Amino acid sequence: MDLNGLGVEDDFFAGGDLIKKLLVMQEVMRKKINYTKDTYENIYAYGYNFFTAGQFDKAKDIFKILMILDPQNVKAFIALGGCFQKLENFETAMNIYRAGIFIDPENPVLSMNIGLCHMNLEELPAAEQSFLAACLISHKNRESDPKTQYFVAEKLWKMTRSKQKKQAISIEQSLIQVD
Repeated sequence: MDLNGLGVEDDFFAGGDLIKKLLVMQEVMRKKINYTKDTYENIYAYGYNFFTAGQFDKAKDIFKILMILDPQNVKAFIALGGCFQKLENFETAMNIYRAGIFIDPENPVLSMNIGLCHMNLEELPAAEQSFLAACLISHKNRESDPKTQYFVAEKLWKMTRSKQKKQAISIEQSLIQVD
């Protein structure tokens, strides 16, 4: 499978209406590589191998192509967002995850990953809100699958709340003046 010449700049994913831009590019790219559903899975596996090997820049380039080939498949949103997150480009990662929420609003992984980005940016109130959203989304499946995202999201939410309380106490203590 030849993916040469299919590169997409990172700025494409950084702002604007990502879904609209993806749909415009989709047909051009599908025709160029004779796209089928099997093609998608093969390209995903190729990118996943780079990701698990820690080669996030290479994986990112592959997952960008997948998002364009099938912008209705949230798998590529999670994978590409993960690459940007690993490369510490948290704002772009969150933009991609947010676009993924439009595709699959019932996927708690997107909200959870947004929360992790906010934590890395030390934006604890936003992180807490994202983890709570992941809890609410995944709550209905918590009993049927004990390994569900609900329990992870709940722990992250509680940890973020605790960390915020400790910061508030620390700030309060530093404001105490003794004359």
